[in-house]
Amino acid sequence: FDNPHHQDFKKYVEEKTGVEVHLIDAFNDIAAANSSITPLWVQVPAVLEQVKEIAAQYDKIIAVGYSQGGVIWRGMIESWDNHNVDTFISLASPQHGTADFPAKVP
Repeated sequence: FDNPHHQDFKKYVEEKTGVEVHLIDAFNDIAAANSSITPLWVQVPAVLEQVKEIAAQYDKIIAVGYSQGGVIWRGMIESWDNHNVDTFISLASPQHGTADFPAKVP
C-alpha cells in the first residue's frame, strides 16, 4: 500500500484517465496477525467489506489486483452477488491456483 510503485501507479492512472483510484491496505504486514498468510476465506470477506463501501459510490468499477490482490479480487467477485465490477485486471497473480487444499491429498 505504501510502496512508492503503488502510489506511482495510482498517480499515473488518475492523471492519464481522470479515473479515481482507491488503494486498499489489507493483510500486508507479515508479522501481524492479519498478514498475507492469513487464509483466503478470512481475507476475501474482510476486504470485500471495504470494497463494497467504495464501490457503492460508483455505477461501475475497474478492479486491479496485483499478486495476492488479484487472487483476493477474484474471490470477491465470485462471492459478491450483483457486483458492479465492469473490468477485472489481474497482474502477476496465480489465477490457476486454489483457495484451499483438496479435501484428500493422494
